[in-house]
Amino acid sequence: MSQAGSGKVVRIRGRSRAGVKAAAASSAKAPIVARDAIAMAFEAIGGVAAFAEWIKASEDNRKTFYTNLYPKIVALQPAEEPEAPATIHEIRRTIVHP
Repeated sequence: MSQAGSGKVVRIRGRSRAGVKAAAASSAKAPIVARDAIAMAFEAIGGVAAFAEWIKASEDNRKTFYTNLYPKIVALQPAEEPEAPATIHEIRRTIVHP
């Protein structure tokens, strides 16, 4: 991965996220991480409003969104925390003779 104009190549293969952040913090100009570059490009082309317009533009786009993109986005979202289980205060054993 390289940054335009810097002439410096930063290799991040085999590093943890903490290692990448430390490497980025140590250089004068931090390299742009792929996720950040994609987010910047998304905003540059119109962000959420443009994305919604693209989805609405055709049935093929709508199909692509619901079959390919939406399931991946939902899978990335953290699950809601389950409610705490009911607290058991007492257990009784009752023997009933017929």
